[in-house]
Amino acid sequence: MGLRIVHIGESLLPQFGGTAAALRNTANLLAARGMEVTVLLPDSGDALSELRLDGGVRRVTCAPWGPRRLGFSYDLKRRIAEVGKPDLIHLHGLWRLYCRQGWQYAVQNNIPTILSTHGMLEPAALSQKKWRKSVARWLFQDRLLNRVDCLHTTSAAEAHRVQAMGFKPPVAVIPLAVEVDAWAKADATAAAADFGGKRMVLLMSRFHPHKGIDLLLHAWKLIEGEFKDWTLGLFGYDENGYRSRMQRLAAKCDIADRVVFGGPVQGEEKRRLMARAEVFILPSRSESFGLVIPEALAAGVPVITTTRTPWECIARQACGWYVEPTPAAIATALRQAMSQPAAALREMGRRGSALIAENYSPQAIGNALVQTYAWMIDNEARPSFVLQEGDNAPCAYRPPSSPGVDVERLDATNDAATALAMPRTGRRR
Repeated sequence: MGLRIVHIGESLLPQFGGTAAALRNTANLLAARGMEVTVLLPDSGDALSELRLDGGVRRVTCAPWGPRRLGFSYDLKRRIAEVGKPDLIHLHGLWRLYCRQGWQYAVQNNIPTILSTHGMLEPAALSQKKWRKSVARWLFQDRLLNRVDCLHTTSAAEAHRVQAMGFKPPVAVIPLAVEVDAWAKADATAAAADFGGKRMVLLMSRFHPHKGIDLLLHAWKLIEGEFKDWTLGLFGYDENGYRSRMQRLAAKCDIADRVVFGGPVQGEEKRRLMARAEVFILPSRSESFGLVIPEALAAGVPVITTTRTPWECIARQACGWYVEPTPAAIATALRQAMSQPAAALREMGRRGSALIAENYSPQAIGNALVQTYAWMIDNEARPSFVLQEGDNAPCAYRPPSSPGVDVERLDATNDAATALAMPRTGRRR
């Protein structure tokens, strides 16, 4: 039997955005490689709405105690013990006590730990609910970040920001995997949303100030008169009534009849809607990875995004536009994209799909996780994409200058997998 890995996270509910998707995708990916994977979560009370785990992943819940925002559970450690002693515990996210409890169990049982920050240390993220996060940092969070065996970020830029904050553990820079085939095969004609036969620029994201939707609406106001055969589709979970604010802004800008507001879409319907779009846009003010960007590229849709995301490679690879997060810059990119013939946009999309297939496949990302776990559990050689304190060189994996792992160095994964099957003689502490 392969490694026994326990992932501890806050939720698999889709409204938790990229954090929930990353947890689900990572667990499924590792289970497909023969590992014994358990996902341990506070009971959401809505299991039917959660993102689906594959059959090889065990889902275990623990009972939350006290205010849910604390993330504390009296029976979390017991539930880990019931799984059987893990070879490694992978923690997901910050600010909740479940991560501290998982780390305490690991220390007590000599188990290595890795913590995925999921962009929660980005300046824009820290500015939200600032006083609560300041208290959490003082009480436990900073000590935890300094005491885990390894941190995990999805881009080199995020890794360097984490190190600049003074956190000492090594940082593994491993992006999220995207399955190109699932996105490429979606049937656009089956999409439920109706756009009146118009060409579409699509945004799928949470309705949240970080996502720059207000910037997009102001940009759309600047150019919509030039492109009467296009419409703008905005889909996603509402957060704190922000969608209503954006609907009012669209009305104020006199573009409400050119913008379609929709709710969240998941699974096959999400893939169909993506296939229906000719341009995808994510004008974020802050984004540590932005999973929906490689999903759009995998679907063969060119992308417009901002310099506050780690996706500068889309401009280099001529599969999108990488611009400043201002209405004027976004409007310029929209004008350029919407002026392109459909065939030119499809060609850009093909380049984007090839970029994702080559650098963000489950095989490549799974290899990186295997190498990281082997290094942590069995003192294997430190992978080139794991940055130690004081490393000033950029991360080795730069699929034409974007976040990730050194794919060409992952041919040694078979050797790493063999080592993982051998008796473990030591732990990296």
